[in-house]
Amino acid sequence: MESPPEDPISPAVPRLVGKLCVGWSYLEAETEMLIWGIADADQTTGPNLTWHLNLQDRWKLILQRAHEKHGESDLPRLRKLKEKIDVLVRDRNIIVHGLVHGKISIPNVPTESPTTVLPPVWTIFRGPDAGKNFPISESAVKIVYYIGCPRGSKAKIAANKVTQSLEYVFSRDVIALD
Repeated sequence: MESPPEDPISPAVPRLVGKLCVGWSYLEAETEMLIWGIADADQTTGPNLTWHLNLQDRWKLILQRAHEKHGESDLPRLRKLKEKIDVLVRDRNIIVHGLVHGKISIPNVPTESPTTVLPPVWTIFRGPDAGKNFPISESAVKIVYYIGCPRGSKAKIAANKVTQSLEYVFSRDVIALD
């Protein structure tokens, strides 16, 4: 049996999960505005189109409607973005919604050290991954953040209602989270 690690969860993990939540929220907001731009909706009518849709359903709607306003030329790029989002949603949900826990065995003899039965994990309780454990990893959070979250001017999804054209700039410049 192995001893529990000195620091089983990096202190950076909660901070990174927070940054992931903020970045993902920005992605969701930009996705909503993209739909509103496609539909020529404003802040009054736009939320009626999108409030009930999760991110994947919003992207389905984008793919269904974008060509009506912007032609077929943007669809390949939109499909690539949706593919990335479809993959990242599961990982993001594990990180953000998974219950963090672990197990150690406490010995009856005070001179013996506790042993790790289950290292710290994210456990899922609903959906197709219910009952599964995923190791807590600083790297996992960074990967989802770097790939999926727009970061200021580094990444942008915008619907330009004046020119009726879509801008998609997904920079792969990796910036430090520290």
